Amino acid sequence: AFSSSLGGVAYQRGSWFLGDKEMPVQSLVASFPSRSNGTVPSLWYEGFSSMVLAEWSPALCAEVLGSWLALADEEGWIP
Repeated sequence: AFSSSLGGVAYQRGSWFLGDKEMPVQSLVASFPSRSNGTVPSLWYEGFSSMVLAEWSPALCAEVLGSWLALADEEGWIP
């Protein structure tokens, strides 16, 4: 479980779509449940992987969670 969590930490940068509206370019450091399947990052999954990651590297865990929080819009919504 540990090697899967750590091996799944990746940096992404780009734009994305919300409905038919293209959002601005943003960056995200996130854990992925399975890199071989090419899954998209999920804030729900991040909570579970962060429990493992925080034991090994609290600084990296803080960077990942801070990256998610930086995506919040003016109303606090994290897409």
